[in-house]
Amino acid sequence: MAFHGNDDDYATSCIRLPTLGQCGESFVIWKTQLKSQITGMGKGGYINGRATAPVKPTLPDKADDAAKAAHKKALEEYDELLDEWEQNNEKIFTLFFATIHQTCIIRIANHSFTRESWKMYEHQGELHAQSLAI
Repeated sequence: MAFHGNDDDYATSCIRLPTLGQCGESFVIWKTQLKSQITGMGKGGYINGRATAPVKPTLPDKADDAAKAAHKKALEEYDELLDEWEQNNEKIFTLFFATIHQTCIIRIANHSFTRESWKMYEHQGELHAQSLAI
């Protein structure tokens, strides 16, 4: 059977990642494996803040025909970049939804950027992990 799709789609569908417990259980394992998976997909910038959404180009007031043509081309490029950025951002959200306890998903459901969600959970289980080490 031939595989259709790109490598990171395959990777996200074939890897079993741990679930972050409601109270932070398995935090160290979850954080390490999820970060490794996302970075291995080439999408680490989406959780560390380096991958930012493209900025829509603006047309200056009283633009001449050349500026309007350049703006039209810039908008087309922007649309392509935005589509790619949104697809990658949603792939990371899919991993979050699959690896965060069901009752905690509501906390990130309204986030637009995966960086927001990662920051929210990045340190959540550290106290739980420290209490286990004592």
